[in-house]
Amino acid sequence: DPWANIGYWGDHQIIYLLKLLEWNQRVNSQGTNALLNSRVFVHADIPYRIRSFDQIKSDPYDTIEFDAPHAQNIADRVVRDGADGKLLRDSQNSIHHVTLMEKLLTLTLAKFCNFVPDGGIWLNTQRPEWNDANNALVGNGLSMVTASYLYRWCRFMHDWLKGLDAASFEMSTEVATLLSDVHFVLTQHQPSETIHNANDRGRIVKDLSEAGSRFRHHIYNDGVSGQQVQVTRDDCISLFHSAAAHLSSTIQNNRREDGLYHAYNLMRFDDSSVEVDTLYEMLEGQVAVLSSGLLSAEEACNLLDSLRNSSLYRSNQNSYLLYPDRRLPDFLSRNNISPHAVSGSPLLQHLLARENRQIICRDVRGGLHFNGQFRNSTDLRAELQRLPEQFRHAVEQEEDTLVKLFDELFDHRRFTGRSGTFFAYEGLGSIYWHMVSKLALAVVENFFRAVDEDETPETIERLRDHFQAVRAGIGAEKTPEEYGAFPSDPYSHTPENSGVKQPGMTGQVKEDLLSRFAEIGAHVYAGTLRFRFELFDTDELLTEARDFTYYNVAGERQTIRIPRDSFAFTICQVPVICQVADGNRIVVTQSNSESTSSDGLQLDRSVSESIFARDGQVSEILCYFRPE
Repeated sequence: DPWANIGYWGDHQIIYLLKLLEWNQRVNSQGTNALLNSRVFVHADIPYRIRSFDQIKSDPYDTIEFDAPHAQNIADRVVRDGADGKLLRDSQNSIHHVTLMEKLLTLTLAKFCNFVPDGGIWLNTQRPEWNDANNALVGNGLSMVTASYLYRWCRFMHDWLKGLDAASFEMSTEVATLLSDVHFVLTQHQPSETIHNANDRGRIVKDLSEAGSRFRHHIYNDGVSGQQVQVTRDDCISLFHSAAAHLSSTIQNNRREDGLYHAYNLMRFDDSSVEVDTLYEMLEGQVAVLSSGLLSAEEACNLLDSLRNSSLYRSNQNSYLLYPDRRLPDFLSRNNISPHAVSGSPLLQHLLARENRQIICRDVRGGLHFNGQFRNSTDLRAELQRLPEQFRHAVEQEEDTLVKLFDELFDHRRFTGRSGTFFAYEGLGSIYWHMVSKLALAVVENFFRAVDEDETPETIERLRDHFQAVRAGIGAEKTPEEYGAFPSDPYSHTPENSGVKQPGMTGQVKEDLLSRFAEIGAHVYAGTLRFRFELFDTDELLTEARDFTYYNVAGERQTIRIPRDSFAFTICQVPVICQVADGNRIVVTQSNSESTSSDGLQLDRSVSESIFARDGQVSEILCYFRPE
């Protein structure tokens, strides 16, 4: 299915695009600023149809339809037009071109049409979050992971737009209408510092979900008109401001008594109200809230303290589980109905007396059990309707009570998927190393923000200690015996009673690289390269001179001598030698062997741009620094 990759891993849609945008702002934001109002982007024409809010509410496990005739139309277009055949067309059958601002807003609005106050982002489109080991949550699950990343997204967009000169942005009329509808709901219902009551939450969910339903119904049935309107910058800023406020209160309301934060929740409709139930603690929830930028430095430290003292910490690997380990009930301890529950049900007593095993049965030891063929309460309801006519009145009286008994006994709503049943991969007792590396990067971000905001030395030192502790638990810091393989090789996870498993270049690598560059001092601000050594561990300095071999921008192998009390790395294939000194100074050597020296630890913009462009003009950077 050529569309199967569309819409997967909703939290990644936010956080990875956001980090690319953040880096773009640091390196060179001018090009992206211009794209915000340039109609050079397109939408994919996807033949899936998300059902209406009322349909999703009725059955949150069946929310997507595949439009086979439209898929065939797209396939015919591909034969005729090539890859452009998969792009959305307007009423004139022309490819519908849109601005970057519309693309970013569409992603934001799609998430907020599924926002549940105090619960997170509703997972109702048959797609899991990053952790598809929790894929059974799809339907009634709520993601606080995406909510945390979405808060960071909204703050970034708000600040980005405030710094622009543009008075308005061009946008499709359909998206402009959805923006107005969602903005109205968010401003009409103010965020709460306390947990919403179920009725208020239900009204917000209904209003936001119906805004999304109206938008989808129009697109699916009428297509896009191709008409464009101007949406003011202030309206966009106000949307992101309101959205961030709602997310902030939801994240704060998901703080647990033990100091951790909920990662995933469950929702339950009851007529017009929406109840939110919590699940057990999960590592990715802590990573997401640390990454959100919402916590103060002190709050981040307290969360990391709580994490270290929680059931997520695994001492024999000096690292963290995805979820707390637990013993699963054995087969004979499941599906046992209490005699008290049966004694209160005339229907069940009549069935037992007549040895009718359609609903309930008694084993040889006298134990009472629901029919083992039932997969869920829907099966139970169906079988109740198939009982002989003599039980019809009793079924009418007791059906809801028996379904409630069944649901309480099995608690299927809280079943997460293989994360709660497997003992490897992302299962029980397992460390998933990619998430630990995400944790390390989140601590790095909090550390440098604390330094920049002039937090107390004690708080900064606490964050430094937490980073060192997290990093010490990652594979590269271990012996082969501890790791179960060569420590420099990437592996997916470590089960409870063995070394690492499932080798391969997982996503962990990118987080480790970002953390390492920050740790050894390479930072980019406003298009310039700056060196910061607040997090660098001076124990890594060379104790004697060593040769350093690298490849320059021309692909030529080069070797230079690195003195003791220093270290070296390359950035964009330009060698950077960092050496301990009494003061901070940078010497830049050009390809013609000319050198320039400047005080401080920041390169000027022209030199930085030359390095980023890999134009070969800069051959070496010598950075003298005074250790923190």
